Amino acid sequence: MPEPKEAVKRVGRTPARTPGTPKVAPASAKLPPFDAAELRLYHVTHISNLPEILSTGNLLADAATPVVDISSAENREARKTVFVAGQQDSPVSTFVPFFLSPDAALWRSIRSGKSDTRLASDVSGLSVNDFVVLVTTIGAVSLEGVGALANVVVADGDAAGSLTPFAANSASAVRMLRKLRTDEEYEALLEAEVLVADSVPVEKIALIGVANITVRETVKRMLAPTPYATKVAAYTPWFEAVE
Repeated sequence: MPEPKEAVKRVGRTPARTPGTPKVAPASAKLPPFDAAELRLYHVTHISNLPEILSTGNLLADAATPVVDISSAENREARKTVFVAGQQDSPVSTFVPFFLSPDAALWRSIRSGKSDTRLASDVSGLSVNDFVVLVTTIGAVSLEGVGALANVVVADGDAAGSLTPFAANSASAVRMLRKLRTDEEYEALLEAEVLVADSVPVEKIALIGVANITVRETVKRMLAPTPYATKVAAYTPWFEAVE
């Protein structure tokens, strides 16, 4: 039986904090557990590009012109001329881009039909229901036996931006991801990109998110003749327009 409240001895109260004064964690406080490998990654593409992806068995960096190219020519060119920090032989275009949220800023622009210089001019005329979201995790796409985040680079913003900082080694990438995951950095999380070198095998894609049941059945028919058993699920909120 719980002890009555009135029987609990009061030892004193912690002095009230002056409004506006930041909280200071005690020196002995530990950071909460954080496993970067468990973080989900999201790659948005048009459903018309899915047959070629399934045929090659890979999401390819800077692949041949897709059936429906949602990237503007200017953006593609920029990604060829911006290099990942510390990797001067590796332009951004040689990496497969992923978002860290199904509500990423660029994906919001597509869903809401907003103008964005990174998007092709005809994207606003496409139905959002004809897009798919390929979902994996950092652990799934990282090379095994080389390092926790080998072949993975984190960009703190648009990867083609001339001033965007990169975390190009395992330790710095984990630090940046931890920072982006804090509440204070939520908006930054929506702008950030995770880049995976060269290609990502389809077998590493755990889920294909779609707008509704009709599209789900279409994607399942595409998967049927392939060796992939990727889960397909309708997540309507991922596809809703944002004010």
